Amino acid sequence: MQILPGIEPSGFPARTELVLAREVRLWTIRSSAVGAADPEDLTDEILMTAVTGDDVERLAAAAWLVGRSELPVGGLDLGQAVESRARALNAGDDFEALSYVEAQMSLALIDRSVRKCRRRLSDFARKADSLYVPLAAYYLAQLGDPAGWPAISGAARRANEQIRIGAARNLVGFLPYDGQLVDGAKVDVLGALHAGLVDPSVFVRREAPALIAEAAGSRARSLLDPLAASDDDEVRAAAQSVLEQLAG
Repeated sequence: MQILPGIEPSGFPARTELVLAREVRLWTIRSSAVGAADPEDLTDEILMTAVTGDDVERLAAAAWLVGRSELPVGGLDLGQAVESRARALNAGDDFEALSYVEAQMSLALIDRSVRKCRRRLSDFARKADSLYVPLAAYYLAQLGDPAGWPAISGAARRANEQIRIGAARNLVGFLPYDGQLVDGAKVDVLGALHAGLVDPSVFVRREAPALIAEAAGSRARSLLDPLAASDDDEVRAAAQSVLEQLAG
């Protein structure tokens, strides 16, 4: 049976318009990742094959899609399949951790044991030494729990460049909690994103202006104008590019 997009807040107010817009853009990419030549070709059979198969990249994409799709009545029970597969995944192994995190979020979105999924994401964000801690914190925030703020803000300062990039990309999930104290730490999304402008990694610095613009909304231009005159070549070029896109 054909699978269509079903991207919505799913009863979670912290799944903001910004978050949903990101998912709309990702839906086609994830569909391709599970083997659909065209998004309109995506079926429950394709998803089931990816969920039950050995390819962990396809599994992660399929798990993501299950939570953001209109699952057809009378079709294959993809929710049960994801739940069963998630129980067998080793969250402590980065090879399987992404699929684990994606599965927990999707199960929450389709209303399968939301409390348990939230707890598992919280445990992962607080305890795991993984590339996917920022993603788990991002998802936890969408489910109404900002407890992952210390984990994601800490990840933004980790030695591992990939973890810092992941943190920067997922900080926007905490915008609904901006200014709140979480375990004594104040949520400051734009402050954390601005720290990326002086990150030792050129890749973090290149992404920072676009992420700042995304988080700033209507204030984007006023924050980007000074960056377009930065002494840092990467920051300056990236800011100028985003300003051109905003003008276009």
